[in-house]
Amino acid sequence: STQSTWGLGSFQYHLLKRMVSTSGTESPEDTAQSPPEQEAPAEETRTVDELLQELETHKEEIQALRNKYAYALADMDNVRKISRKDVASAREYALKDFGKDLLDVADNLDRALSIFPPQVQVKGHEFHGIFEGINMIASTLLKVLEKHKIVKMQVVANETIFDPSYHDALFQQPVANMEPGVICSIVKSGYMLNDRVLRAAQVGVSALPEEENAAGGADS
Repeated sequence: STQSTWGLGSFQYHLLKRMVSTSGTESPEDTAQSPPEQEAPAEETRTVDELLQELETHKEEIQALRNKYAYALADMDNVRKISRKDVASAREYALKDFGKDLLDVADNLDRALSIFPPQVQVKGHEFHGIFEGINMIASTLLKVLEKHKIVKMQVVANETIFDPSYHDALFQQPVANMEPGVICSIVKSGYMLNDRVLRAAQVGVSALPEEENAAGGADS
């Protein structure tokens, strides 16, 4: 037998047999003491510098978006301003053409009033009623024009100084005892539209008398 072959005693033989049978298993104490193996992380942990760099990148992206938003608001504001300006210009342009057409009517009424002599303006004259009727129509027309910001220029013959920004000089004529450059005759009244010249007043302007011109040329 195996026991007799190896020369083992009965106790030694049974002890060795038991040790061989339990050598392939772990004891409960060994299993409890050995810690479980930890799985490797899916990705390596990033460093602080990498996180700071990523944060800085996000800050730059946020700032770029804010700038785009600000530019978009500015563009929208500009579009609104341009739209309002275009609407106002279109309205003013339409009123300008309409106003110019009405100025011809106002000119004809002024001509009609200018042919009446001063005595007709006195109440009781036989033509005073006609004069008053035409004058009333002219006054009503001026009120309608003023309602739409079309105002007649205040030009007084023999007093108003000629201004090329508001007056068109159709002719010059020597006027005694009058400085040159004074409006001496009004052919057509001028009108303003919203503080702009709708039509310049067409006028005659005083000039130096011929004698003074000749004297001035001789002195030079």
